[in-house]
Amino acid sequence: MVFRLGLLALVCVFAMQGQTVSDFRALENPAGPDAAAALARKVEGKGALMPSSGGFLAHVAVGGPWRTLITLMNPKVSDTGKAALKFYTSTGAPLTVTLTNGRKTVTSSAFEVTLPARNSMFLETINLPATVQTGYAYLDLDSGSITGYGVFRAVVAGLPNLEAVVPLEWGITDQAMIAYDNTRGFVTSVAIANPWGFFPSELVADVYDEDGLLLATYRRVLPGQSQVAFETFREWPATAGRRGVVRLSQIGGLGYAALALLFNPTGSVTTAPVPDVR
Repeated sequence: MVFRLGLLALVCVFAMQGQTVSDFRALENPAGPDAAAALARKVEGKGALMPSSGGFLAHVAVGGPWRTLITLMNPKVSDTGKAALKFYTSTGAPLTVTLTNGRKTVTSSAFEVTLPARNSMFLETINLPATVQTGYAYLDLDSGSITGYGVFRAVVAGLPNLEAVVPLEWGITDQAMIAYDNTRGFVTSVAIANPWGFFPSELVADVYDEDGLLLATYRRVLPGQSQVAFETFREWPATAGRRGVVRLSQIGGLGYAALALLFNPTGSVTTAPVPDVR
């Protein structure tokens, strides 16, 4: 009996030694985005709510009261997924963050993620700087499948936490429709990321009221590998005190990722979808 138990324990040890476990570590000297490979994965994951071929988080916030949480999942039943998770500032520079999964803590701007089949990983930024830093993140899939989403959360003493979901997605190809509501104290904000290095994107925003009347047209050039976040009534003044939609079109470039947020006057916030209307 003792011999059998000992043999069983030995078999379990060898099995565990051969098993891949989920892990993440700092990625030294990460390569820039491979436009051709990323575009191929974009086509593969097009239309998926949370594609398993990688993608972008259009907005992350770190510092002050803000922290970002990222949930990653491998939906496959057998294959291990491997990817590079890269953080960028709004100007496209590497954004250094400290991430923990509750088991280990790593500081870097890029992380190599290994996720076995049916495994999940929950990452959170810690050791937050005093100044708020914003930008976007790119999950660059190397092999297998990984999907997920982000959450940015504000923690203020004496108040409920304020948070909103950021979906992992490949973004907009040419045109998007953004609903806005800047009435009765509500404020709609938008984050737009152009993750494609060396490919600037000229964005054309046609603002309509809720009756479909064209109010104004605004233009902005977003350099490659950069991001911008703003309150719609400031960037597009015609939206002030109104509700309606903005048709956001692109001239040049390879596409963009966008996120809309509706801030409630009571203090809550929710994510609003930005559909591709190409």
